[in-house]
Parts: sequence; structure tokens; C-alpha cells
Amino acid sequence: MKKVILSALMGVMFIGLSMAQERMPRTPEQRAEMQTKRLTKEITLTADQQTQVKNILLSRAVKVDSVRADQTMDKAQRMQQLKAIKDAGDANMQKVLSPEQYKRYLDLQEEQMDKVQQRRQSRQ
Repeated sequence: MKKVILSALMGVMFIGLSMAQERMPRTPEQRAEMQTKRLTKEITLTADQQTQVKNILLSRAVKVDSVRADQTMDKAQRMQQLKAIKDAGDANMQKVLSPEQYKRYLDLQEEQMDKVQQRRQSRQ
């Protein structure tokens, strides 16, 4: 009986630890790598495009982290800075991707925003 309870307790602890690890914030490098892999799968990037896209995404992630860490800005300033970073990144992506790939990239961004909005609404 003790072994069963101990096994169950160990299982719960293992699940809790694995869930906690999933919630750990990712570094800009990890986020850029993850996003590049997703885009490679979704819009079929060439090897050269993968390198360029990863660099664009890494640059954007570093800048976003910098803006988020800056406590001197109010919310409106922060949102304005984040939009400028996004717009600059999108302009760079448009230079790297074909017109079809860029359209699909924008569609994927829109789908992601819809998911975020749905999550926000479900929390309220």
C-alpha cells in the first residue's frame, strides 16, 4: 500500500516539475529557434532563408525583451515601441520571403493573434 501511494506521489511530483519547466521563460535565442522551426514547417523556408529569418527573429526578440524590461515607459510608449519593432521585423521578413511565403507568414501571425484574443476572452 505504501508503495502505491509513494508511486502516485512521485508521479504527481514529476508531472508538476515538468509543467513548471514548460512555463519557464525562454531566452531570445530559444524563441527565435522555435519560431524559425515553425516557419520552416509552415512556409517551407530554404536553408538560406532559415538563417536570415532566425537572425531577424533573434534581433526582434532581443529588442522586445529590452522594451519589456524598461520600466521607465508607460503602457502607451511600450506598445508604440513594440509595434515599431514588429513593423521593422515584418519589413525585413518581406525582403527575405517570396510573396507567397510572406502572405502565409502574415496569415500565421493573424491566426496567432486570434488565438491570443480567444484566450484573453476565456479568462474573463
